[in-house]
Amino acid sequence: MKTKLVLFLLLFGFVGQAQIKIDKQHFVDLLSEGRYGDVFREASEIRKKEYGKCLMIDYFIAKALCGDGYNKEATLKFSTILKNYKLSDENRVFISSERDGCTVSADPASRRGLNLNMRDFSNIMAMTLPEAAVRGKMGMISNCKMPPQEMTYVRNVSMEELESRLFNINQAESAVSKYKSILNSNYHVGVSGRFLLITYGTTVLNKEQQAKTSARLEQAYNFFISHYGLRPPDKLLAVYLLPDKNIFRQTAKLVHGLKVPDANIGYSNVSDLSLVGVSDVSRIGTLTHELFHLMVRTDVGDVPPWMDEGIACIYETSRWVGNNLVGDVHNWRADVLLGASYEMKSKIPGLREFIEYNWQQFDGFDTKDQCKASIDYAYGKHFMLWLQEKGKLTELFRAIKNRNEITGDSSVVFLSDVDLIELTLGDRIENVERKFNDWLYATYRIKLNMPVVSPGPGAPTGGVTHVPEVNPVLDAGMPNISNQPVARPDQTQEEITNAPVQQMVQQLPVEEKNPNELNVVQQALTEYSANEILNLLTLRVKKDFNDKMGENAIAYTYYLDGDPKMLDQIQEVNYQRNHKSFQEYNKSFKKSADRSTNFSFKGYQWGYIETVNVYLLMKDQTKSDVVLKTIVYDN
Repeated sequence: MKTKLVLFLLLFGFVGQAQIKIDKQHFVDLLSEGRYGDVFREASEIRKKEYGKCLMIDYFIAKALCGDGYNKEATLKFSTILKNYKLSDENRVFISSERDGCTVSADPASRRGLNLNMRDFSNIMAMTLPEAAVRGKMGMISNCKMPPQEMTYVRNVSMEELESRLFNINQAESAVSKYKSILNSNYHVGVSGRFLLITYGTTVLNKEQQAKTSARLEQAYNFFISHYGLRPPDKLLAVYLLPDKNIFRQTAKLVHGLKVPDANIGYSNVSDLSLVGVSDVSRIGTLTHELFHLMVRTDVGDVPPWMDEGIACIYETSRWVGNNLVGDVHNWRADVLLGASYEMKSKIPGLREFIEYNWQQFDGFDTKDQCKASIDYAYGKHFMLWLQEKGKLTELFRAIKNRNEITGDSSVVFLSDVDLIELTLGDRIENVERKFNDWLYATYRIKLNMPVVSPGPGAPTGGVTHVPEVNPVLDAGMPNISNQPVARPDQTQEEITNAPVQQMVQQLPVEEKNPNELNVVQQALTEYSANEILNLLTLRVKKDFNDKMGENAIAYTYYLDGDPKMLDQIQEVNYQRNHKSFQEYNKSFKKSADRSTNFSFKGYQWGYIETVNVYLLMKDQTKSDVVLKTIVYDN
């Protein structure tokens, strides 16, 4: 009699267990006996359950299809696994070999069966890393030459330990006791509603603060359930609100045995239902981002990277409009995309290419380019924002979520992400991209290459290239923003290492222009509004460690950087440092009218800040709106 080996399903990334159990040995036995139909049916039923859409179940479905002679369908299923699951290098090689071993047969009825070797299952049976259990949020990228980093183990945390951290909502007292045993005396654990709220150091939440924070998270939690049709986790969620990146990294090692990448500012772990991020009670954008990652896995464990990160990113900077949580159209990742459109245009993908990315490509690991990853995050966020504005975001998400792959005992229909986008929007993907690019230009002055539209029935052969309707004079006068940062921090969340950005400028051929044409371009600059100019300028800060006030405070010089012709149109710049320790906070502005220093002002402070409220007074006496600008530090 064979011993059943019941293993916990390791759903997603680097640690833990995911609240569903899979009897792997049972499925291996069925495959070995040639009972492919049973494997297909049983795995398909599990796939309908919470957390059932997962690597393991999809693997067994693909393997059963291959064994039953549905080689083409099996190959497509294996390819979907490679695209939509965040796989370790070892498992990526294993799944690729499984796909390649299932050769495409012209006749689905020619059932060749499987020549099973138990060593073929060694990677699946002995898998110790969950695939995509931990999803992190990328913040500022300061050096394009540095390759992207992965989350890695520095200490093993057992599955039993992670499972012991899951508590029903009515077990709050036991949960608090458990977490106090995990953490040291520097951490404080409270509970409100369905959330364990964990802080560090001098940050201790009173009952009112706990209730307020819990209510905000609960509101987002309920919105994700109703808006996206997700089944909710039925346990307490552990929320870590940490003061800075050092404590964030320290906590990741202590709680999950993780070394997090330098660019990460938060992560979620489905294994113990935790959200960990640099945040506080007034700013929970990063945690809202991670909450979506955690909740989407209940029903859509195979969510593709462009949708997973794209939707999560729109909620990191968002606001409530009635009962709807709406992503802010104007956000810091728009600056990432704008800067890339001038200096790294070759790194911005076309829409079809982007939709077909796997996680390796999306996160920049295939090219070892973390700036490419930052651009992908920004591109995905704005594609989701465009869908939000069109009222199509929820419809497309539900199409992905309810993708009908199985129509009978052995009938499979595979609709790709591109297929579902075209069906939802009622248009070819090239036309979708064209309209998205038009919106980017109209909203942000981000100009991307237009796709070549394939001719439809009755259309002229050779395709049609769409060129957006733009003001050619305005377009010619777009400034060179070589000092724009490639990526910026979440302006309401976290401490970021503010190193200078390593720019990679794409040199474009310059046509000689006659003086009249140059005059036209120069005159066209006056057509920029104050808001457009403020948006295109970079707020920079230089620290002078030799210029001190008292023992700790040093000089910080704030100034604007960008096209000189734009700066020449400014009469006065008004700054309000966005921190309650400064006198002007929420009260007044520091003014500078000194064009020779790029409208700089100097203040003394003992610590750096991330954002400043800025508005411009122009020479024509128009004013810009007050804009929260993210700082780029010179040193």
